Amino acid sequence: MIPEENKLLVYRLWDDSVEIEFAATVFIQVNGPVKRLMINAVLVHLDIGKNDHALDLYCEIGNFTLPIACPTGYVLGLGYAKHQVEQGRENAARNELDNCEFR
Repeated sequence: MIPEENKLLVYRLWDDSVEIEFAATVFIQVNGPVKRLMINAVLVHLDIGKNDHALDLYCEIGNFTLPIACPTGYVLGLGYAKHQVEQGRENAARNELDNCEFR
């Protein structure tokens, strides 16, 4: 049996085109509608396209990095918690997004 803190959960973002996996011990915005509103607001205000690059500070598991990667050419996500940044990399691979990098 997998300990509860090691179980991975999944949620979908940005018109359900991005799926993010996370551990129960990771901080996330748990209010789904608010999370979607925040991400959509960022994408609208950024007005980014395939020729643009973006930087996501405090990227952790990719909550903003991955949706930003969809319309843009490249995103660099910088995070603090090594295990969460690694989960961000795994989430990028899970979503077949090869235009983002996590450090």
